[in-house]
Amino acid sequence: MPGKQAKILSTDHIDDLLFFADKSRSPLRNRLIVLLSTKAGLRAGEIAKLTWDMVLGASGEIGGVLELRDHAAKMGHGRLIPLHPELQHAFSALRQSSPGVGPVVCSERGGPMRPLSIVIWFQRAYEALGFDGCSSHSGRRTFITRAARVVHKAGGITDLTSHTPVPRLQRKGAADCSPPSKVRSDQFERASVLIRTVCGLAGSMSLLDEIDAETLKAGMDTAIALGHTPPVFDWLLTAFSYQGISDRVARSYIEKHGTASWSQMEASLRACPSCPKLRNYWHYERCRYDKAALPVRSPTISMRAPCPALAFAMAD
Repeated sequence: MPGKQAKILSTDHIDDLLFFADKSRSPLRNRLIVLLSTKAGLRAGEIAKLTWDMVLGASGEIGGVLELRDHAAKMGHGRLIPLHPELQHAFSALRQSSPGVGPVVCSERGGPMRPLSIVIWFQRAYEALGFDGCSSHSGRRTFITRAARVVHKAGGITDLTSHTPVPRLQRKGAADCSPPSKVRSDQFERASVLIRTVCGLAGSMSLLDEIDAETLKAGMDTAIALGHTPPVFDWLLTAFSYQGISDRVARSYIEKHGTASWSQMEASLRACPSCPKLRNYWHYERCRYDKAALPVRSPTISMRAPCPALAFAMAD
């Protein structure tokens, strides 16, 4: 079952959240936390690891760009984020009562605020405001969604790394007069640039290149071209194992317990299982096999059905 996603915030929701922060015991710090989430798309862990040298310019002034470095970003994918005017003002206000070195977001005891503490702060804020289905990830989802809409409406893309505008792609009126192949090429190019920009907002600027390199290294291009199912199945099954759970936990489970493979299942099915539902995918419907309780629930099916008892990592 897919995980429950945090709800996106409206402008009024953000205003209410900022009002709540302003009335808290640490208004400057908490207002900055809200804006880092909603105006910069930072995760709780990234907010906790943010230091002043990622914000301040060479002369100690608040710069126009937040330089989230690899060691502070999730999976080591740092990025440059243009600072929203409200976020610049919040940084300036907090800077007046801060030494300007070390962590930006500190606890009331003076040390760096932990990611869990930030998650709990958002949780309590949303509960106090009566916002259902919101979490510390709501601000980030709001930022990414709004950025994607702006990019779509503008008809062009801004490179978040260098702040230089990427040339606008051909508009629809001009494209209608172009050959069909040119129209398709422009449409594909625009989609490609849009996806890369959104991926840059969400994490690594080289995400698609990393996926391309991974699939090439695994030989997926050759396997797909030859219609060779086993390696494609094994690669997809491993990739799915990382969904809905942290990469570290998934990797440790795979290293400890292994994972299912095409060859393993093919060998089991080649033994002519007595269960008629294992003949193909369509017969498997309504099997009602419960991997936790183990027994097959259909009273007419023998327990000799070769359903492997694999150790699966369960996400909450």
